[in-house]
Amino acid sequence: MNKFNMADAVSQVVRILMFEHWIRYYFVTENNDKLFIEVPEDVLKQTFEGHPELAPLIDMVNHRQTSFELSHTNVCAFINAFLGTRAYDPQQLPGVFDDKGFKIDMYMFNLWIKGHERHLDNGVMSFSEWLEMYSSWLAMDEVKAYRAKLESGEESAMADPDAATQ
Repeated sequence: MNKFNMADAVSQVVRILMFEHWIRYYFVTENNDKLFIEVPEDVLKQTFEGHPELAPLIDMVNHRQTSFELSHTNVCAFINAFLGTRAYDPQQLPGVFDDKGFKIDMYMFNLWIKGHERHLDNGVMSFSEWLEMYSSWLAMDEVKAYRAKLESGEESAMADPDAATQ
């Protein structure tokens, strides 16, 4: 087991959650009033080549029914299997979800999704493209300044999320 590093654990958990969101964003289909994950073979192959450490999550959910509860259960099981048994003591992982950095990272990711929905809806983007686009957005001066306000605990920062999406 690696020595526990909260920032590293947060980064890895956020990446897994982003990946799971990407799967649901593009590959949820409806059949007989039920939702299923259906990732096409070409996307599956590309994902295994580009993100072999994350792609097994697709195997857990592909061609299976999904819901909010199932999604939550699957991603938690994957985080535990991927990080809890390989990288960290599973007893330490729950603390990631209470970490301020984790909460800010997820808030920023959700802002990015909301602000870029129109572009993301233009066609299926690969997860690599998502990461690249998200990283470029995070590197913008306005976004860095907004994140700094969040990190400093400035109360008004959450009241004006448009400051980061413009």
